[in-house]
Amino acid sequence: MKTISRQLYEGIMSTDLNIFDCLLDPSEMFTFFQKIGTVLKNDRDIASEQVRGQALHNTLLLLQNTAMIQRHDDEYIKLSDCQTYESFYSALMASLKDTYANEVATIINCDKHYDEAKNQFFIYVNDIPLRYMGLAMLLEQSGEFERIRNREYFIGIDNYRKVIKKKPLVTIEELQKKLRRDIEYGEQAEQFAWKYEVTRLRQAGINKEPLSISSVDVMAGYDMISYESKSSNGYDRFIEVKAISHSGFYWSRNEYETAKLKAEQYYLYLVDLKRISDSGYTPEIIQNPAIIIMENGGWFVEAESYHIKQV
Repeated sequence: MKTISRQLYEGIMSTDLNIFDCLLDPSEMFTFFQKIGTVLKNDRDIASEQVRGQALHNTLLLLQNTAMIQRHDDEYIKLSDCQTYESFYSALMASLKDTYANEVATIINCDKHYDEAKNQFFIYVNDIPLRYMGLAMLLEQSGEFERIRNREYFIGIDNYRKVIKKKPLVTIEELQKKLRRDIEYGEQAEQFAWKYEVTRLRQAGINKEPLSISSVDVMAGYDMISYESKSSNGYDRFIEVKAISHSGFYWSRNEYETAKLKAEQYYLYLVDLKRISDSGYTPEIIQNPAIIIMENGGWFVEAESYHIKQV
């Protein structure tokens, strides 16, 4: 165990959300609280306490910010007369939810999903900004949230309906802006893929260039055509380029049907626009994606919409 230095207590009323990192666990926190004003009266006493340094610092800060304790004339005193763990934790959580109401609201307003079995909305743990995770865990420990471990999400946010914000509708202008941005990203990805393909052909000893199709025939089902090898008698490599992000990419029905038809001659070039300036970066290339993506697993395929007509 490390002792804690006096320097850790400078700026003690900070609003830095790192306060929720490495806290003492609830039972340790109550034991620490009990000692305030008796065994632990000042910085020197607290500095000699043999506990995890950062945990002690952040716990002390949290107890002050939630008005459970106070520093007065260089000494610490309790402001809350909690004799049992239950009363202590109840008072702490009530004050914490009030003191950090905006931070709690931020957690609650992460992307929400619906759990049909439990008839409740939930938020995925990984959707919560890292700086708020300590607060979310405190809410879990208090019973405010329930974590479903096999899915790693929190339920219980229905209790906070007053702070749940409705998702704003997307305006026509915002939609048009998104479409223009998507077109721009697609063009950047295609330009990068075309240059990559030129280099690939040169390295293979093929003194020819690929041909861009997308600007001429948007329904072709691919963006460019190229040559598979030096023995190619004509265009025999059909390339669809996708600008990718953490959320994946969209593949139209026409492109998928073309991929099935072209089979081994059809390629997806997946271009990460954040990396195209990196030296040596190459796109991820998937040959025969109708099989690799749709039938071999390892990819999550989700239908975004359906065309419906009456029969």
